[in-house]
Amino acid sequence: MRLLRILAPVSCAVALAAICPRPWSPVSVRAERTLHRALGENHIFCRIYLDPHDAFTRVVPEPRASLALQGAIEANAMLSTINVNYTGFGSNPAAQAAFQAAVDLWRTQIASSVPIVIDAQFTDLGSGGLLSQAGSGAGRDFAGAPRANTYYPFPLANKLSGTDVGAQFPPPSSSNITASFNSNPVVNWYYGTDGVVPSGKVDFESVVLHELGHGLGFLGASNYNASTGVGRVGAGDGFPYIYDTFVVDALTGGHLLFNNPAVYPNPGTALGRVMSTR
Repeated sequence: MRLLRILAPVSCAVALAAICPRPWSPVSVRAERTLHRALGENHIFCRIYLDPHDAFTRVVPEPRASLALQGAIEANAMLSTINVNYTGFGSNPAAQAAFQAAVDLWRTQIASSVPIVIDAQFTDLGSGGLLSQAGSGAGRDFAGAPRANTYYPFPLANKLSGTDVGAQFPPPSSSNITASFNSNPVVNWYYGTDGVVPSGKVDFESVVLHELGHGLGFLGASNYNASTGVGRVGAGDGFPYIYDTFVVDALTGGHLLFNNPAVYPNPGTALGRVMSTR
């Protein structure tokens, strides 16, 4: 089995701009347009900066009774055990409460028999507009993997295998989701959990919900190089995330982006065009 360590970027309740290390160029986003840069085959890194325009989005839980574990009938039943190691939240209990509210929502939406652990930090990430960053490790070809040569973020891999797949890698916390949020006063966070966010503020709970979604497995590995127009789907070693295998281009007929060389050679400019089209 192969291990992939990642740090996954996200956008959230407000419009954001994704700024990745060179040679990748900045990409403005209105919803989520994520740009990953592969730094070798086992590391993906990206940072997200604030674009200060109000979006007024709101995330609320949906009844998902069909996802319930055996015996969990209620639509709002807690389907997973999610434990959080909080660091730096002591001076801001409102931030921790909003974080926990987001965790509690996720617990009603995903089902896993393997406990999920989050290492959460509330720390100064500077005054440049960086809101947060989060992700988890990923592995492929583990026992019980539904698809060969495909990366699964560890929380998803653990669910599928019924065991802590990441525990076989040092350190013992390899399966943990890691998430850091900016405590710098330049970020005007809103810590309420009612979804009624005042103008000019960033909804902390929505950002946490989104970040944890990536850590849980809602992410792929793709690159777009604005200087060459070339796009690529897959990690640095060429293998995809499971998410990548389901991504289609709805604008031009619903073609799969990955493993579809007749339409989208990978890498190639055709992929670049579809990744850069808004």
